Amino acid sequence: MPTNNTGLFNRAAAGFGAWLYQKRHGRHDVRRAEMLERVRTFPGGPELLDQAQKLGVDILVAPEKDVGAQGTYDRLGDKPVIYIANTGNSAAMAVSLWHELRHMQQDAANPGVGMMYAGQLKDPRTAVLMSMMQEADAFTAETLMALQQRKAGKPEYFDAMFKGYLPDGAHRDIARFLRGNPYEQFKDDATFARSLFTHLMLDGLMSYRANYFQRLRLRFLPERGLGDFKQQVELSAQGGAKGSAELAKLYGDQFKSVSPRALAVAFWAAQPIDEREALDRVEETVKNIDRLTEQQFAESRLDILARTKELSNKDPDDGYFRVGEAEKAARALREQAIAGNPPVRKTPPPTRPV
Repeated sequence: MPTNNTGLFNRAAAGFGAWLYQKRHGRHDVRRAEMLERVRTFPGGPELLDQAQKLGVDILVAPEKDVGAQGTYDRLGDKPVIYIANTGNSAAMAVSLWHELRHMQQDAANPGVGMMYAGQLKDPRTAVLMSMMQEADAFTAETLMALQQRKAGKPEYFDAMFKGYLPDGAHRDIARFLRGNPYEQFKDDATFARSLFTHLMLDGLMSYRANYFQRLRLRFLPERGLGDFKQQVELSAQGGAKGSAELAKLYGDQFKSVSPRALAVAFWAAQPIDEREALDRVEETVKNIDRLTEQQFAESRLDILARTKELSNKDPDDGYFRVGEAEKAARALREQAIAGNPPVRKTPPPTRPV
């Protein structure tokens, strides 16, 4: 039988690449053990790792190019898994794991449904806001932990967030917030957490928003006809929106009874008009899907494709521009975060600013 020299070469090259990566960054098993030991020293860390074990969550370490980020939390079928990139810095890896363990807790609060929102069609307004809230919450949790550790004389976690190891847009947003709002100026950790969470929801996470609209856009590709789209809507499973008192206590006792859906309504009032109009257009199309003709659906689809393309191509370094009611709502949310009043709005505002 002839030898497949190409296959042998590729396997050898892959094996050498894996060896070289670990030579530079440390063995994956060693870095994983160091990371877990660091997390066990955090307040609540042992309990979180115990919860991960009880939930059957695999915590794996792999090369950064394979993970595709500093860390990810995902479900492979019914099996939850956390991947952490081996950056060679176990403090940075511990920060990433703390973030992903927060996603694990969010997911566990919605058993059987989880927190999967990307591109959902049945309730895209709630989907995009819940998606943003879960990231804002996880980034708030990791930042507060790093600041608490720095206060306790362990600055390496805070340094890892802002000295090149975790350079994504969200960390730039957090650094910008901290420059104008030093941690030490807040009366307590809950006030800081509320303020940072609100900042990220209003003026941060643009790359996450762009990614959400890109995924939503894929649902409206030109080759999809009305029949195919109806089937997509039927199969679209909406992520959960249940709250967790355990998660909410980060923001103060008064937030334990506030539902994420109520928060979504409150933050919807402050969303940029282009995002609100795009999501309203999607909701209108889905709601009327059984009454649309092929021509009407084609026109609606082209409009949605144009809107979501513009939103998904936004420069992550751009800011948000609000006018009228949206700016008033954003200002009220920031004030409520400092005061400790849950930002709950009973009815959604009109899309068009007054």
